[in-house]
This record gives sequence, C-alpha cells and structure tokens, in this order.
Amino acid sequence: MIKLRFVPYSIQDMEFTWQVWVYVGLSIAVMLAFYLLRSFGIYAMAKKKEIKNSFLAFIPCIWIYTACKLIGKEKCFGKTFNQLALIFCIVFTVGQVLDFIYNFLIYFPVVGNFLAGKEIVLMVVMDTATDINQFIEGMTYLGQSSLGYFFGYNVANPYLNMGISQEVINTLINVIGLISMLTDLAMIVVTISLYISLFRAYVPQHYILFSVLSVLLGIFAPLVFAIRKKEAVNYNDYLRQRYSAWYANGSYYGGPINNGAPQSPATPFEEFADKDEIDPGDPFENLSGSGSNNNVDKDDKDKDEFFN
Repeated sequence: MIKLRFVPYSIQDMEFTWQVWVYVGLSIAVMLAFYLLRSFGIYAMAKKKEIKNSFLAFIPCIWIYTACKLIGKEKCFGKTFNQLALIFCIVFTVGQVLDFIYNFLIYFPVVGNFLAGKEIVLMVVMDTATDINQFIEGMTYLGQSSLGYFFGYNVANPYLNMGISQEVINTLINVIGLISMLTDLAMIVVTISLYISLFRAYVPQHYILFSVLSVLLGIFAPLVFAIRKKEAVNYNDYLRQRYSAWYANGSYYGGPINNGAPQSPATPFEEFADKDEIDPGDPFENLSGSGSNNNVDKDDKDKDEFFN
C-alpha cells in the first residue's frame, strides 16, 4: 500500500506571516497599477475617437466592450468587433465571475480562519514514506488547492457549520472548475484576438511584438497606456502605403504606379548594356517595308552574276 508523507507548514509562524502579507500587498499594488494603466489608456483612446460611454473602460470586465469599439470594423470570426463587442463582453464577464467563485470556494475557509488568528497548516506531498494520519489527528480539513492541503487546529469549517457536507463542496468546486476551464479558453481566444486587432490598428509596424508581449508577459496595460495618443489607422491602407513607398522608383514586375497604370520597366543595368540591348529596333525589319524590297533586289543581282 502506498502511503503519502505530508509535511506541515504553519502559516502563523512569525517568519512566514510577514511574507504572506508582503506578497499580498505587492500583488494588490501591481494589480491596481495595471488596472489603472489599462483603464486610462483605453479611456483616452476612446475619448479621442469620440466613442460613447468611454467611462466603461474603468469598469472591470466591461472594459473589453470599449476596447472592441475602438477596433470597430476590423473583422474577427467573420464579424466586426462592433458586432462582437457585447458577446465578447459577456464571455469575459462570465469567465471572470466563475474564476472568482472557484477561488472563493477554495480559499474562503482558509482565509477566514487566518484572518481570525487561527493556526492554519499547509501540507505538501513530499514522498511516500509516512502515514498522513499522524499529521492530521485532531485537525479540521479546510480544503485543497494547487498549493496543497489545508488543515487547521481549533478551527471551524464554515461549510459544515452551514450544513453543507464537504463532498457537496468538493463536487461543486470540481464542476465550476471544469466550466471555468472552458470559459478561460474562450477568454484566451477573445483576448488574443483583441490584442492583435487593437495593436494592428494603433501600432501596425510592431503589432506582432506588442501582442506577443501582452500574451506571454501580461503587460498589455502599460503597452496600451503607452500608445494612448496615437491615431488609429486602417491596416490595409497602411500596407498599401508601405508597398507604394517600397516600389516608388519602379520594380522589375511592373514599374512605378502611375494613376493605376504600370509603365514598362527600364533596363536594370543600363550603364553596362550595349546600345542594341537598350534600343534593339524593329526585330522584323527584314520582313516588312523597304527592307523587304532591298532583299529582293539583292537576290536578283546575285542571280545575274551567277549566270553571267
């Protein structure tokens, strides 16, 4: 029989407690800073573009509606962002709410007892040496997360006090977690599509780099704040301008654009070419006009010389 060895860590230990509060404080500060940078960035861009209800950029989850309106007529999944703004907003909101409920159900007993000054023990699986029972005798199970299993001395499980069994809570957590995974996947698709289209409209020359940094490093907020003063452009028009600028002096496949009509390309190395290569003349000159008559006269003269 495989036995699990659990090593307990009391988060009421003097050293660990201040680390928890420092981590929580820094996390809140960073989240607040990113929230304000993103909100002010999108609000400034929406205000500049005269989008109605620009203040929605400051509302959690709803900000994505304003961001979609910024992109406007750009298409995603065959529809414009104007048409998808409300749908994306609903998907994003549902996903965020489910994530909040899932984490609340897991950490509510732990955080509540911690704030009440109770001793909480985090047990992490280390190896398969010792029976778990020697660690949990006289302790109350409070739940588990990706960190490990939470127990407590002289604590109360609020769900049991409300008459809800632990089996029901675990089932509820698992079901919400599964649905949350699906909504999170939809949120990822929506977010990536939004990043690409938004940066393509405001920084078309660097939109791939900005999108990758936003997805992998999560720095969308400072990036969108940095471009808040830029003017939106049509990406197709931007490509046309770049193309025209690149081929302003002509190209081998059609020459410079002149009112939509391509001109004949010049000799690419004219300074090294012979005169005949630059202006070869009429290639069929021997078969037409006076040239043909001259050939006939020459043939008659050759015949006379031969017979004489």
